Amino acid sequence: MAGQYKNFEVGFAAQADPAGFSQLDGVFQKMKVNVANLKMKIDAAEVQKKKIMNNIQRTVTAHARVSERLNKRRAMAKEYEKTISAVEGGYNGLVDSSKVLLEVLTQQMNSSDTPPPAGATAPA
Repeated sequence: MAGQYKNFEVGFAAQADPAGFSQLDGVFQKMKVNVANLKMKIDAAEVQKKKIMNNIQRTVTAHARVSERLNKRRAMAKEYEKTISAVEGGYNGLVDSSKVLLEVLTQQMNSSDTPPPAGATAPA
């Protein structure tokens, strides 16, 4: 058995071509360069990804702030509309009461025997 092993080594050594190994070595070196290039591209992509993620986070935060302000402003506008409506209702009620009071006073003045004060004019 030992003889077969020696023949194998001799056969392998005889078949081994240094040019073939150098060709493999060249391919191996090219692969290393390709891996290095890919690592640089991956690192650059990671940096770009982090920048984009930071931009997204800032945008999400800004969106949340704008949405919150918008909701507050909508609530304030709704409260203003309620207040304006209440004031208009009160004003209209006051105007109506004033009209009724004026009509009553005018009727009382027209039905009384006393003449109207000087400079007073009766409504038409």
